[in-house]
Amino acid sequence: MRSFKKALTMALVFVMAIGLLTAGALDFTDANDIQYKEAVEVMTGIGAINGYTDGTFRPDGLLTRAEAAKLVTYAILTERVAQYLPSGSSSFTDVATNHWAVPYIEYCVSKGIINGRGNGIFDPNGNVTAFEIAKMLLTAAGYGQNGEYVGASWSLNVVADAIDNDIFLGSKATNYGAPATREEAALYVFNGLTKVNRVEYSKDTDSYKDLTSDKTIGEWKYGLNDVASTVNGVSGYTWMSKSGPVSSFIVAENVLGTSMNGTAISELTKKYGASFIAEEDDTVDYFYNGFGATAYAVNTDYAKDDLIVEDGKVYEVTADIAKAANTKFSDVATTLIVDPATKGVIVNLVDGNRNGKADKIAITNKAVAKLSADPVVKNDTVDIAGITPTAVDVKYVPGYDTLAKDDVVLWYLDASGVYNIEKAETTTGTVTAIRGSKYYIDGVVFELSGLTGATGTPALGNATDTYFLDNGGYIVFKSGPTAPQVDDTYALVIDYNYEPADTWAGVAASSKAKLLLEDGTVGIYDLVTNSGKVANYALAKGSLIKYVMDDDDVITSVVKEDNVNIIGLTAATTTKGGNTTTIGGTTYYNSASTVFFFYEDNAGVIENYGVTVGYKTVQAVTGTTDGAYVADANKVLKVMSVNVKAEAAVSDKVYAYITNATPLETIKDGKTVYSYDAFINGEAVTVTEGTQTVAAAGLYEAVEAKGLYTLTSKSFTVSGKDVTIAESTYFVADSTLYNITNTTQAYKATITGGAVTKLEAADFALVAGKTLKADILADGSSNALFVVFWYE
Repeated sequence: MRSFKKALTMALVFVMAIGLLTAGALDFTDANDIQYKEAVEVMTGIGAINGYTDGTFRPDGLLTRAEAAKLVTYAILTERVAQYLPSGSSSFTDVATNHWAVPYIEYCVSKGIINGRGNGIFDPNGNVTAFEIAKMLLTAAGYGQNGEYVGASWSLNVVADAIDNDIFLGSKATNYGAPATREEAALYVFNGLTKVNRVEYSKDTDSYKDLTSDKTIGEWKYGLNDVASTVNGVSGYTWMSKSGPVSSFIVAENVLGTSMNGTAISELTKKYGASFIAEEDDTVDYFYNGFGATAYAVNTDYAKDDLIVEDGKVYEVTADIAKAANTKFSDVATTLIVDPATKGVIVNLVDGNRNGKADKIAITNKAVAKLSADPVVKNDTVDIAGITPTAVDVKYVPGYDTLAKDDVVLWYLDASGVYNIEKAETTTGTVTAIRGSKYYIDGVVFELSGLTGATGTPALGNATDTYFLDNGGYIVFKSGPTAPQVDDTYALVIDYNYEPADTWAGVAASSKAKLLLEDGTVGIYDLVTNSGKVANYALAKGSLIKYVMDDDDVITSVVKEDNVNIIGLTAATTTKGGNTTTIGGTTYYNSASTVFFFYEDNAGVIENYGVTVGYKTVQAVTGTTDGAYVADANKVLKVMSVNVKAEAAVSDKVYAYITNATPLETIKDGKTVYSYDAFINGEAVTVTEGTQTVAAAGLYEAVEAKGLYTLTSKSFTVSGKDVTIAESTYFVADSTLYNITNTTQAYKATITGGAVTKLEAADFALVAGKTLKADILADGSSNALFVVFWYE
């Protein structure tokens, strides 16, 4: 029997019980009406088909030919590429040039994927049949190049190839010549992407042969792959794309039933018993949290740490024993790991060989914990107090970023090294009655969980507690009402002014501070004590404070840097985007939530200030001694402020595409400045610099400070080269492949009289009859930094 142990290293949907382990995690109000849930989930996950704005999918709705053209276009090009198809002229008299589907219809027609009805008619609102969808998919995969999909017998040839290539696999339709529903279309396209190998036609042999790599369109365009894994001891898979999971966990085995109510396995498998689910097969494999366990047998060698099952309970062997000394179970030194007859323990009976009997019993035993602290994240590792060791790679702790101090969680470590952690569900209400082990909360009966770490018993009459539940709905934890969280954050003092009261003039005291807050906003705030009295906090400009603000934007608590554990920076060093900071020879970790304040102190005037959050945005700091910081006990930097030059603090390098080399000269603050027409981030702007450095139109690296730019000319790596291949993540120009990354700035240009007059969102598609050219600035590893595309 197969047992998949490969870990999914991305955050997947957490499941509570095998009853939820289905391809049904569809966020549609009519999800229960969808028959082909796996196909619809994957197709919506990659953006090939969408629901409606009212939250429905409408699986029985019929698909029009125009909708089919878009569906197939998005499926084979990817959403990122398809949305940039040009809206040109229409080839059909019944499709206006401004029709929403023109780009998709024209693309499919240009590739031979779809044809008109004849006489210049496309019939965009006509229904599409399964035959027609299959033809589109087969043609996209490379079939139909020998004329077999035209003429009177085209549908017979299509249906033969479609059946051979599993396009109709799983369909419940009885007439493939009838109009296809939306969910049937999703199924056919899903099969076309994942089951039909791409082929090329050879005229020499008059035959098709499979391409050797990325065989299906799904693999080629999306990296679609069904990644096997084990959840709660049950084998299955999740569809993954290049960007992550596009489906929930899909069970690959026949789960006969699930128990979480503390019934012993012997009762679950007792035929005609009150709790019967299924008979055990002749041979049964056991799994505990995904780890393999074996039924105890005499005259068998056992090694320390082996898992064995006796009387339905799972034990861990604590010392090696030779088979000669193993004559009865008590001869083996063991520790009880879990008794499935415990409320909250999940027991799944699985029929792997499809004979109606359970040949696998998968037991999942979760522990209960209340987090005593936020997860500690540093250098792409995480540790969660009381659960994980320190510095666990984040890929083994999916969902860690949703957890916080005081969360009550259910968790277990599986055989693949993944920490499965989920927040416990909650309920509230008044405890109206207690009878033995049953607690009535607002009339609903609850019992206590038997999971390790479960604690807390409801008290009669209590109406304020919150009760946390395990996957079986049993109470694992209770907590009383919590006080509202105090908004306790940091700010940089830009200016401060205190005016004492003038009783003679009837003027009240005033304490005000101009502050830069963590969210980047700047404001002037009143400062009072906790009792509401005005106080002179004597805040120094450029200092770092911790504060509490009320709902009226009045600061009611201020802690100055000399009253908390904040030390003046000595020899502080960090690199731009770095994940560590060295202060006085000690290394601190910059996390995804570390706050960095930057400012320039010019003779007591705080200016050119800014703030960033997270190590990826931190600016470079070298050897400064002016600033402050706060770190926790794990040396994770919470907040830091530094006095640095404005250029290093708040300016970002951007690329300016200068469209004219002749500046407009003006006077600003008594100095001549030079302004140029340019595009930055695709927007038409005016770039002003203090010295005339632009010798010619073209690309410049631009650094802004105090309203002026410093411009440095950049030479394109290649200029005016033909683009021969254009994909969503790369393109080929001048026989060189260039990667398109998430930081690549790529634009489509409008060229008039040989000059760029407009830059807009990039168009990666190759258009028949046109030559796509590009100017490219790339780094040393072929990553495209700045690209201008245009057609000739």
